[in-house]
Amino acid sequence: MRALVGLVGTALRASPWVVAGFVVFQLASVFTSLAQPALNAAIIDDGILRGDVGTIKVVGLLMVAVAVVNLAVSLGATYLASHLSASSARDLRGRVNSRIGMFTDQQVARLGLSSLLTRSTGDVGQIQGFLFIFLTVVVTAPLMLFGALVLSLSQAWQMAPVIFVAGLVLVALVGVLVRRIVPWAARLQRRLDTINRVLREQLRGIPVIRTFRQEARERARFAVENDELTDVALRLGRTQVLLLPTVTVVSNLAGVAVAALGAIFVDRGQMQIGQIAAAVGYLGQILLAVSLLTVIAGVIPRAVTSADRIAEVLVTEVLDSGDAEAGVTSSAPAVVFDAVSVGFPGADAPAVDAISLTCAAGTVTGLLGGTGSGKSTLLSLPLRFADPDSGVVRWDGTDVTGLAPAWVRARTAFVGQGATLVTGTIADNLRIGRPDATDEQLWKALEVAAARDFVEARPEGLDARVAQEGRNFSGGQRQRLALARAVLRRPALYVLDDPFSALDVDTEREVIANLRRAHPEATVLIAAQRVSSVRHADAIGVLEDGRLVAVGTDETLRTDSEIYREIAYAQAVTDA
Repeated sequence: MRALVGLVGTALRASPWVVAGFVVFQLASVFTSLAQPALNAAIIDDGILRGDVGTIKVVGLLMVAVAVVNLAVSLGATYLASHLSASSARDLRGRVNSRIGMFTDQQVARLGLSSLLTRSTGDVGQIQGFLFIFLTVVVTAPLMLFGALVLSLSQAWQMAPVIFVAGLVLVALVGVLVRRIVPWAARLQRRLDTINRVLREQLRGIPVIRTFRQEARERARFAVENDELTDVALRLGRTQVLLLPTVTVVSNLAGVAVAALGAIFVDRGQMQIGQIAAAVGYLGQILLAVSLLTVIAGVIPRAVTSADRIAEVLVTEVLDSGDAEAGVTSSAPAVVFDAVSVGFPGADAPAVDAISLTCAAGTVTGLLGGTGSGKSTLLSLPLRFADPDSGVVRWDGTDVTGLAPAWVRARTAFVGQGATLVTGTIADNLRIGRPDATDEQLWKALEVAAARDFVEARPEGLDARVAQEGRNFSGGQRQRLALARAVLRRPALYVLDDPFSALDVDTEREVIANLRRAHPEATVLIAAQRVSSVRHADAIGVLEDGRLVAVGTDETLRTDSEIYREIAYAQAVTDA
């Protein structure tokens, strides 16, 4: 609950003038609503029963005017509540997205990628919905409840026992229902995380699923998770749906009791018909206020759960990006891994286990190993995508954890396994590496990456469109565009994570040669599964199960490392 209160408080403090305007409109809406039963009593007792046409006209016109004002201020209050909740959700999504963007790899693994997606979208949507309902109810319900209670007693104090009993019964019943709703709301959010994870895995794995004819198995797996989500949602919904009927039944019974008692009092001459009508009207408003509070009671459980999940993201300690320009050197660094180990939550063994490796300044260092050998995790350390659990990574002798991430990344270019491209044009994607680059510089970078030919072949050239995730380019083309983006930056350190996996051997050899000619002074770290990608490196580290099992050159490793020889033989890489 504390997290929810904090998020709501932040939203209200961010737009004080909108909140003030909303309160004014909502107060006017409440007061005009409370005036109607009293006016109704006046038109009955002072007009209809007395046959005073003038009073009927005056009070009738006043009731119409009050109704029009009520409509206008209610619309204004609703508009401002909608505006405030939507803008607050926008700001909250931005805060969550900004915080997730600073997470380390271990933090992402701990919370889960699918869960982070749900927190950024579905949970923020829950807070937006709660804030809208909170705004439209929190001012209306208490004021209407208090005002209607006072006015009903002033009109017909004899009805106090009925009102008290009805309110007590309603609060007790709603309290029981809410206690049942809270745990089911938390379970529902967890099931949503699970089904999002399954969907994400299936969408990413469509080619593999189809190739191995596992469609039936995956449909069954999804059906199980879908059925469990449906079961939780139905249990939650069945409880929530009881709230409105409960309010309706209690309201109707209370109305019958007021009418019955009122008839007795009128028969005795102790009350007038208009007072009974007003009492019924105010009773309806009292129970309406309580019913509005039940709406809050119905959404609070899921909102509390969502707020806790969002707060977990926002309070997670992240690295301060720091100043990208701090420091004076931009020369090629020597990168040293000194007994570094890295583990991830839930893993049986460290992803990187006590690795020591020196990458001299201005040299090319290759990391060779199969899937799960720890190459990508090791490469994430100089970039501060992750920090070691033990050991030290040094950048020119300085512990990299003492350097600002922004400073490190401003002097580094990274090409990942996915060769990520964004929707836009080829030029847009390349200028991510260097926003002020000229077209001539873009073409030179494309030439280094052996990408100039296929870009020139497109009629639009640099302005050719890039579809979502670059799907209108082949895997090899995407990798070369990503390499061109890195080259354009002219960094002090290249970190290349299996950047040639989709290239043929000849193109791979051409790109490596071009890179070394174009930027011979840079330090280059290359991770790969193919010997051809690293064989010409100045030093090669062979990884297996998170451990460094051999270090040398292609020539020495062919003699000294059985694992390297086996990989080279399996890939039919000769000494040529």
